[in-house]
Amino acid sequence: EILLENYAKIIRIEAMTMLEMVRRDYLPAVMDYSAHLAQNLTAKEQAGMNVSVEKKQCMTLSNLACEMDEAQQGLKNTVDEMDRMATPYERANACYDRVYQDMARLRKAVDDAEWLMASKYWPYPTYSDLLFY
Repeated sequence: EILLENYAKIIRIEAMTMLEMVRRDYLPAVMDYSAHLAQNLTAKEQAGMNVSVEKKQCMTLSNLACEMDEAQQGLKNTVDEMDRMATPYERANACYDRVYQDMARLRKAVDDAEWLMASKYWPYPTYSDLLFY
């Protein structure tokens, strides 16, 4: 029982940390960069330039921001449900069966956005920064 409680506690801490990072850093960064792209798109469009790349990237980032928001809300709901469970066994099973899946969904959206973002907008070091610099 102690091991199950410890497991659920650690996973909960990881999930809540992930939620905080997404709410405070990743989601605002994606929204800021997509707004920057939209402004550039409008200016280029008014100048009669081809803006197909900007439109595509802006739309993709907007969709990823929506995915992040939905995934973080799903993770928050799962953690809230887990907190209401009566036994350590139920909480540990919820972590394994649902929290991991919700975290993976959220991470995928964040990772996909990272590849599209300008580095000056990204709030944390990128994988390449960590590996090569």
